[in-house]
Amino acid sequence: EPGEEAAAAAEGELIIKTMRWGLVPSRITADSAKSAIQQASQHMMINARADNLHRVHKRLLETRRCALSVDGFFEWQNDKGRKRPYLITRTDKKPLLLASLYDVWTNPQNTEKVVSFTVVTTEVSGELEWLHDRMPAVLEGSSLDAWLDNANVPFSDARISNILRPFEGGLEWTEVPPVVNKVQNNVPECIMPLPVWKEKQFKTGIGAHFQKHQEPAPTRRVDEPAPMKVENGPAETQREDDDATPPPREDIEAANPVEGNRPAERDQTSAQKASTPAYTDETSRGETSRGGTATEDTLREDAHE
Repeated sequence: EPGEEAAAAAEGELIIKTMRWGLVPSRITADSAKSAIQQASQHMMINARADNLHRVHKRLLETRRCALSVDGFFEWQNDKGRKRPYLITRTDKKPLLLASLYDVWTNPQNTEKVVSFTVVTTEVSGELEWLHDRMPAVLEGSSLDAWLDNANVPFSDARISNILRPFEGGLEWTEVPPVVNKVQNNVPECIMPLPVWKEKQFKTGIGAHFQKHQEPAPTRRVDEPAPMKVENGPAETQREDDDATPPPREDIEAANPVEGNRPAERDQTSAQKASTPAYTDETSRGETSRGGTATEDTLREDAHE
């Protein structure tokens, strides 16, 4: 408030205030703060060009200078029509103090007030030319003291002119998610590095869905025979040794005893069919058949034994 500001200036003190970003000029005529903000939003005075201050904000230059403390600021790169946001911070991780102007709108019908500000911008520094052509005016050291000393340092002072130049201190940048592109998004993801955000999206989004429903691949021991489908008979296993030979006949009979009064020859043939891998005339070369039944030659030899 004017009285508070005057008292602080006389004693050389600084005041920390919460303000609304986007200047709401005191000259706006409105019957409520909401109405005043709506009128001001039509002009979008969130930034003020340093080379245009005298024409647009002359009445604020001598008495309404302030500094905005931030961890960083955003700029957008135009990549073939797609805007890619970047967060710019100091390399030493200290806060950035940005030159700003403020104003106080007061409702004439009551004590309702809106304290708002706009950020002063200059030409971009050399290290950020690839990203944008403008950047905020950064204050530090003696320039900060001069900018905030509204009572003793006029805007025409040479120290003020030095402030309104590109900042050549150490800056670094990080590409951040497109979440920041929407004003209503005031979430930690706005300053999260893009690769970290993408990994988080995958783990909590469609990636988590697929991981949840993905069935583990069946495992098999090295020494375990692979399953093999057989026609007209139980599942058999294919021997992994290419030089394997059919088991002796007595082993077949012991494992598959004859039941009932069926002919022995038929039972023996069935037993061999159920328990012995099928072989073709390629058996002599040590290769097992990919088929699932015994050949006629094999059955005929079994019948004459």
